[in-house]
Amino acid sequence: MLTLIVEGYLLGLVVSLPVGPVTVNLMRRALNYGFWNATAFGGGSASADLVYISLVYFGVAPLLAEQAWLRIGLWLLGAVWLGWLGVDAVRSALQTQAAGSELDGDGRWRSYLAGVGVTLLNPLTIVSWLALGGGYFSLHPLTQTLQGGLLALVAIVAGLMTHVIVVSLVLATGRRWLSPRVVQGVSVAAGGILLLIAIGFLVSAVQGISGSVGI
Repeated sequence: MLTLIVEGYLLGLVVSLPVGPVTVNLMRRALNYGFWNATAFGGGSASADLVYISLVYFGVAPLLAEQAWLRIGLWLLGAVWLGWLGVDAVRSALQTQAAGSELDGDGRWRSYLAGVGVTLLNPLTIVSWLALGGGYFSLHPLTQTLQGGLLALVAIVAGLMTHVIVVSLVLATGRRWLSPRVVQGVSVAAGGILLLIAIGFLVSAVQGISGSVGI
């Protein structure tokens, strides 16, 4: 049981380490709006991850991954969502705002929903959890029981949230030593990266449509 928990925790931690749209957004929010706003965003992302992990656990995810129309739909929606976040990041960075100002409670709720959207609308999330989560569940027979399955899911989410909390805390604490110009530059760069990822999503969607109709 201990091995199941430790490996589940490490799995969640390792999955969250690669720099992608979630990490880029997390860093930008921690620098601009503080710890709690960034943590709200990371919590939303972890919630979406939990949805896909659960689908893998119950054996539904493989069926979804085989649906070309679903992948194309997620690529398109993901492109729109990331594109909007990228434009918003650049726009916010160029606005004259007091350095270190944080969003209010509604802003944190919107950040949570943004985190859900970024992860839920990424088809690669399904693929990664199919490969890694599927192997993890098959390796531990204890996950076939209700108690073992719940412990595994909690352990994975704990690993995901550890990354969120550490990154948010380090950047939110360190921003006091950064000049407003540096923070603004990071935000613009983050917005640019999100726009590039959005373009990549759009290209994948077009390729998927072309393949589906035989162009």
